[in-house]
Amino acid sequence: MSGIVDDILECTDDILGLRDDLGVIKDLVYILTRVWPGKKGVGNPVDSLAPILPTPYLVDLSHSLRLREGGLIKQGDILVKHISKQSYATEDLIDCTVEDDKTEKFYYFGGRLYSVISVEKEYVYWNVQVRKTSKTKVYL
Repeated sequence: MSGIVDDILECTDDILGLRDDLGVIKDLVYILTRVWPGKKGVGNPVDSLAPILPTPYLVDLSHSLRLREGGLIKQGDILVKHISKQSYATEDLIDCTVEDDKTEKFYYFGGRLYSVISVEKEYVYWNVQVRKTSKTKVYL
């Protein structure tokens, strides 16, 4: 990238962090990493939370007209908007993919676990569509 996008990228965290600074955040958003002692689902895992900062904006897609059109959006999906590319430069940092068979990653907010459905790349931020997972237990 060059030019104005680079200039904007340098101050993205300051701009996106205004809601944090003003204290108008409804839900903090975390990436929850779950590590199992052996195979996934066997034993007692350990969960750890990493906050996504600046805090992204959450959009409930339940009332979206796109629900009627079909496709990737389902009732209850949430769009996690404006995840800073300055703080999370590559997609693998926010898409919850894992490379081993002992680890799981989820988005966690409002006391619920969410799986990633899709990631949308914008110039200076990411938008991530998530869906509630059937897993409800948290090991914190």
